[in-house]
Amino acid sequence: INPKGTGAKNIKPKLDCVDTLINHASGFNYVARFSYDNPNATAVYVPIGTNNIITGTYSGVQPQVFIPGTGTFQIYFNGTSLKWTLTTYNGSQKTSTASNASATSSRCPSTYSRNSLPVAVSTTKAGADGMVNPLKDQSSIMAFPNPFSDRLTLRTNIELVQGTHVTIVNVLGITLAGIVGRKNGPYNMELNTASLKSGVYFIKVKSGKHTAELKVLKL
Repeated sequence: INPKGTGAKNIKPKLDCVDTLINHASGFNYVARFSYDNPNATAVYVPIGTNNIITGTYSGVQPQVFIPGTGTFQIYFNGTSLKWTLTTYNGSQKTSTASNASATSSRCPSTYSRNSLPVAVSTTKAGADGMVNPLKDQSSIMAFPNPFSDRLTLRTNIELVQGTHVTIVNVLGITLAGIVGRKNGPYNMELNTASLKSGVYFIKVKSGKHTAELKVLKL
């Protein structure tokens, strides 16, 4: 992990597209869909900070572990300048590469997927009660705020019926116990995360044959 020296190549961040959102639960009107290319044969770990930073007004969290090949993620923002800067080694020298997004960036196609998981895009509409209607042919999940502190709200198009499992897994793959959740409707849940330490976690929702997963950051 973290190749450096002869043969090491820097990771290249890229903005794929920007989409417009309507009545989105995050409170933002745009989503920027980023990707990266890791040409190395091993994973590269770049913690969030000066070498892996997003500037602007936004909700979401960028990757910290960059697997070989291509990966994607999305950030919700207000349409003004958003910049992701990633600094990694090219040989023995650090190289910084940035990717920018704004309301005028290239628009996304009508459908878009990341990591083989369909993502609800701007065709998702809120009902009269302000809730996002579930998309029956997709399994998606969002969390806000993200990054978060003591409480985290989940919104998913998987109905949270009896038998639905919501789990939190840390970066070591350990499922954490003792996290209390409270339903706020058929597609919403609030988690009390005060007991979690700062770091990256994965939230998994499973109901019958439907599953969804999301990466979040605890401050």
